[in-house]
Amino acid sequence: MDSSSPEIKSTNWKLWHPPVEGERWWSPERAVIAGILGALINSLAIWLTKQAGIAAGTGGFAKWLFAHLNLLLGTSLPEKMGPIGQEVFHTSVGVVSALIFAGVFYRIMPGPGWLRGLIYCQGMWAVQALFVLPWLGNGYFGTGISASAPFWSWSLNALFGVLIGWLYRPRRKRP
Repeated sequence: MDSSSPEIKSTNWKLWHPPVEGERWWSPERAVIAGILGALINSLAIWLTKQAGIAAGTGGFAKWLFAHLNLLLGTSLPEKMGPIGQEVFHTSVGVVSALIFAGVFYRIMPGPGWLRGLIYCQGMWAVQALFVLPWLGNGYFGTGISASAPFWSWSLNALFGVLIGWLYRPRRKRP
């Protein structure tokens, strides 16, 4: 480019966010912490909705996953778990979700962290609402659970997404 050509200015919004000077590519230990905290706070919100008499979900992902593992592996994993088993499963899914968010999606999504997490988790919610819940016989978006289930399941997923997006930050490299 010669000196008479106008310089092209880049915009603030980029699909790919290169690392800030001194920033690591990703921080799995911070993703695990964000996943644990996000899942535990989300579990509290789920418990509160149940206490308020709101039918927001059925633990459908665990049922769907275990049924498929049983078919594929010929195992007999239980499709129902007690409260401790449910929380361990829910927190494990939260950690795996946060690791995928941090390792794959954090850098390619626009906006502040909380918005990136929200967008990411609503993508997961769409898969649940359009595939998992109908497969379980709960209708698209969970309308077979209750008329308000789509709103509450979206809201609970949004809460988790905002939390992991807000909590996760790649760590700066040590000098």
